[in-house]
Amino acid sequence: MEAKTGSGDIGAGQASTDICPKCGLTRADLYQNGHMGCAFCYEIFESEVLHALSRIHGAVEHIGKA
Repeated sequence: MEAKTGSGDIGAGQASTDICPKCGLTRADLYQNGHMGCAFCYEIFESEVLHALSRIHGAVEHIGKA
């Protein structure tokens, strides 16, 4: 999954962090290689994931066939 958003924003209610406490992936590593290190990264870097989905697909929720 490409996650090279350049965004440093953190989703509401999340602590500001630049590293996943489970696998050690840093925000810089995420931007460089575009891959999550573990399942917990999706929670830690949620704002980057949502921004990338929005940019790539135009939405963050699946709406089915039009």
